[in-house]
Amino acid sequence: MLRILGFVAFPVLAGVLGGAMAAWRPPGARLASAVQHFAAGVVFAAVAGEILPGMSHGAHLPAVVIGFIVGVVVMLALGAWERRAEEAAQREARGAFP
Repeated sequence: MLRILGFVAFPVLAGVLGGAMAAWRPPGARLASAVQHFAAGVVFAAVAGEILPGMSHGAHLPAVVIGFIVGVVVMLALGAWERRAEEAAQREARGAFP
């Protein structure tokens, strides 16, 4: 039980300290973007290193590959949509027409 608490304590402390630091001094756009990209890389590494090898031994490999590809495409499409929406909002705020 103590070992489990030790594993849980580090991410909890990191989250609390990171939240306190961000509340005290909010990060700039570049740092926030870098942290988000790092987090996305960690998620992809976890999926590639932990989940995909276990799934590839089963009969569901095509479904896993298709699901992974669809997930990446949706993520990239949402990013492109968000950038266009933000640019349109900025143009509208300046009073410019498309």
